[in-house]
Amino acid sequence: MAPALIVHFLDCEAANQRLPNASEVTATAASELAEREIGDGSTVRIPGTPEATPIVESVIDAGASRVILEGDGTLQIHPPLFSDVEHTGDDLSITASPDAPPDALLTQVAHELPVILEVQGSLTATSVTLTWHGEGDPARARTLDQLLEAGPAVLRLDDGGGKVVQLHPGIVRTFVDILGRRDAAQTPITILGVDSDDAEGVVGALEKLAEDIEGRRVMVVFREDGREVTGAADNAAVQATHAFLEPRAKAILVYRQATRQTPAHFEVAASNLDGLVVGAKMRDPRG
Repeated sequence: MAPALIVHFLDCEAANQRLPNASEVTATAASELAEREIGDGSTVRIPGTPEATPIVESVIDAGASRVILEGDGTLQIHPPLFSDVEHTGDDLSITASPDAPPDALLTQVAHELPVILEVQGSLTATSVTLTWHGEGDPARARTLDQLLEAGPAVLRLDDGGGKVVQLHPGIVRTFVDILGRRDAAQTPITILGVDSDDAEGVVGALEKLAEDIEGRRVMVVFREDGREVTGAADNAAVQATHAFLEPRAKAILVYRQATRQTPAHFEVAASNLDGLVVGAKMRDPRG
């Protein structure tokens, strides 16, 4: 069974009335807090007045798990939403650790992010990456909007799904690129780079390259997040590529990644050429 949550309410205004300055407030708060059950699992609620700052610091030092300012609204001061900010050269990394209800997260964004951005200064030459794992929510969207308004050179989002997505500037995807040609060969060769994550986009791109495919030996390099990979047989984009090429190309050769036994090479997947049999291997002509 989880330990009971202990909620403490500290009267900052009363403390301020009997003590003349912040240092005395801090010292008295520390003394009083030592007599209370504040520690792991404790939530401390404090009236959100200007006099709260030294007491907030004392409460955090006492080990409270959560500190909330209460006034016209509520603001979770501890733990903060943005748990880590690292600025190295032209790269700024901001990590969010959301640990509050959605409305409270929005309040934290409004409280914390402007301070972070003010400290960083101009972002016009900076690549900013926001790490915010989990499903999207209004607070994350608000954060991205404010980061974009700050004018970074690049804005990326790491949502914990295993891929960092560039949001700004927008990337125009081609899905299929011509990596090379051998027009003087007996059967001309076209080498294609094909993204493996969007079958519809791939087919649309192949249609535009039909003249570069028709009657040629087509060598295909499938790509995943920019890496050259061996296309999986059950991948929709791989299947769509083969379906498009087979009635048009004289032969289809697909890229195979290097293994401990064999270097990277191309393997014949389909052929209408004499002497070029399915399964035959060819070195990578790109060198």
